[in-house]
Amino acid sequence: MTHRYIRVYGQVQHVGYRGWAVQKATELGLDGSVKNIEDGTVEIFISGPNDKVDKFTQACQIGPERAEVDGIHTRDKDWAYRGEPGFINLGGKLQYPNTLPCSLPSQDPAFDCK
Repeated sequence: MTHRYIRVYGQVQHVGYRGWAVQKATELGLDGSVKNIEDGTVEIFISGPNDKVDKFTQACQIGPERAEVDGIHTRDKDWAYRGEPGFINLGGKLQYPNTLPCSLPSQDPAFDCK
């Protein structure tokens, strides 16, 4: 089981990236969330079998047709998804405080740091 943080850079907002991520993750049977960040990036937390998380991560480097992905940053962590099963779109452009648990760049309540 892999628990991964993904940050996607480029023209990835207002191009259907979050909806695409929900569809792709659901097809692969993964749990997690996606949201837009104020700096123009997209943030993803994904949890599932190693091979499926890797497949999802590779797909994120391309994204939906209208996206122009410049790159992604990934980090595997020892946190576990504790929300409802499935993959959800949390919306967009949230501002985060400077101090975050587990050195993660988000405080998504669906994830629990070990």
